[in-house]
Amino acid sequence: MEKKDLHDFFFTENDDLDLLEDHIASQTIDLRALSLENLNEQESPELREYDKTPLGKLLNSLPMPAMLLATTGIILFANEGCSRISSDKDKLKGETFSRLFSGSNRSEKALDLFQRVLSERQSQVGHTHLGLDTHKIFGRIHFRSVRAWNERLILFVIEDLTAEKKQILLAQKHHELARQARDELELRVQQRTAELMETNKKLRREIAHRKRVEIQLRSSENKYRAIFETAPVAIIEEDLSGVKADLQALQAEGVRDLRQYIGNHPELVVKAACTSRIVDVNNATLKLYGASDKTDLIGTLDKMMVPDSLDILKEKMLALAEGYTSLETEMVGRNLHGEQIYLLVRASLPPDMSRTKRAIVTKLDITELKRAQEALARSKREWERTFDAVPDLISIIDREQRIVRVNKALADRLGALPQELVGRRCYETFHLEERGPENCPHLMLMADGLPHLSEVVDERLGGTFVVSTTPLLDDDGNLAGSVHVARDITERKRLEEELKILATRDSLTGLLNRRHFMESLGFFFENAKRYALPLSLCLCDLDSFKQINDVYGHQAGDKVLEAFGEVLRHELRSSDVAARYGGDEFVVIFPHTNSSEARECLERIRVHLESTVFRNEAESYKVTCTAGVGEFRAHMHNAEELVQEADKALYKGKALGRNCVVMFRPE
Repeated sequence: MEKKDLHDFFFTENDDLDLLEDHIASQTIDLRALSLENLNEQESPELREYDKTPLGKLLNSLPMPAMLLATTGIILFANEGCSRISSDKDKLKGETFSRLFSGSNRSEKALDLFQRVLSERQSQVGHTHLGLDTHKIFGRIHFRSVRAWNERLILFVIEDLTAEKKQILLAQKHHELARQARDELELRVQQRTAELMETNKKLRREIAHRKRVEIQLRSSENKYRAIFETAPVAIIEEDLSGVKADLQALQAEGVRDLRQYIGNHPELVVKAACTSRIVDVNNATLKLYGASDKTDLIGTLDKMMVPDSLDILKEKMLALAEGYTSLETEMVGRNLHGEQIYLLVRASLPPDMSRTKRAIVTKLDITELKRAQEALARSKREWERTFDAVPDLISIIDREQRIVRVNKALADRLGALPQELVGRRCYETFHLEERGPENCPHLMLMADGLPHLSEVVDERLGGTFVVSTTPLLDDDGNLAGSVHVARDITERKRLEEELKILATRDSLTGLLNRRHFMESLGFFFENAKRYALPLSLCLCDLDSFKQINDVYGHQAGDKVLEAFGEVLRHELRSSDVAARYGGDEFVVIFPHTNSSEARECLERIRVHLESTVFRNEAESYKVTCTAGVGEFRAHMHNAEELVQEADKALYKGKALGRNCVVMFRPE
């Protein structure tokens, strides 16, 4: 087929690849090779069944969806391949074929091709997405005019090109991702270059500033010494030349990322504690550490350090390695009496280009402040952890129905942060209403001052809750609001409902289980006996079911049982009652129905099952059933007699060769 003949009305670069499921591509078929002209279809259009005609059989043999359309666009016949585009191909009959195309644009263009076939009498081809419910494919559609049964019809055939379409979209997406990655890399390089240039400028400014400071320090040494000794804060002069030498040696060895290297080698920090030396301290430092003379402190740092102090030393090393000239942080140390102290530390570090290798460190004792802060923070953390760890939905609401606080569980349920809910009206936030409901537990508590407990279903919070409200008093003992606690019992309610279903339903097929079925049969039997109403009962057995389990496995057998349950639900009336009697045996009650009418329904069920194709990997197979029908008779004393009649009819059907429906005939 030439490209110029294709009316490609759907093939864009923005197709959503995730919407395309994996499909096996159909083989391309030249519709001109189908011999339709020699078919002699003379049946009456009112009586014929398309799938039994030669044309229907031919179309059913196609490995792709195919339909016959009336000139009005109505689907007259859909072959087995239409299961690719609809969960129930039989429901396509009588529908307008344009329903298969989602979106008005696709439908209009499909109708345009259809009208061309009618007007020009020439085959038309196009590409599009089509299908119902979850059965969506991308395919090439063919319209061809045919004549059968003395009337003009349109043959509509679909080639599944989903796999090919998916490959094209994947290639496009991969190309786009590669382009984006390349652009992002170029942008990052540009940004990093700009950052490095800016850092270089800052470094140069800092070096220049430090040079000016050194000149000023040399010119005011005496003034500095006076300030140093009389300052009210502890000032320590540290010699970091050993540390700087070690860092420079690492750089000379080719270590580029000193931060990562020092993080991976903590022994370097311990070594720095030994190589760093205290050169001088002021009087405030002696007082801080409880020393009587400077010689008590001058020397290595170990006299002032505890294990946690290594962190500040590590920060000094990193600051030196990265060229920083100042550092401010908090640290833990100890005095000469072994007492732990908390310090606010500010360090002026020697620049890389500076002649001096010493750092000026000031320390302020914040031990009492730190202890008070830690006690307060610890108390707050413990309360907040407890408040947020509770899985119940907790809120504190004031007298004006404004939210004072909520816990994490409630905020998560509302899809917001806790702080975003503070200050809002509770009824606007929880119930999306302009005022609180009449049965609001908070309003009832504010009215009588008493705790309240109730069970509510809240659509906003999405579940069923047991809600308790407790009075909240202010410092003067007055009612200030309430503590609102909602416990989610949705799962418990769901389990209760599931237990009810499990008590009455078969877990595999969803039909009634045997115990509940026998209760229902007893009711219908007594009703028929009391009011002389017709009642029929059917026992149905899947033929050769054991062989399916043996050949294809028990999972395949379970799928057959599930499918037969669906067939029963589809074919039976709402008043009929079906159940799984046990194993592969099913039973159906037909209220107000004689055995002949029941037999007609069972024939539909038998044919429906027989036409169903089951697939197991590369193999496909079919399953049949045998049914026996019993009818209520006035002389019967209990429902068991009716079951026995149906059972006898069932065994007679098996003796006749299976795959049939047999009515019980009294001898």
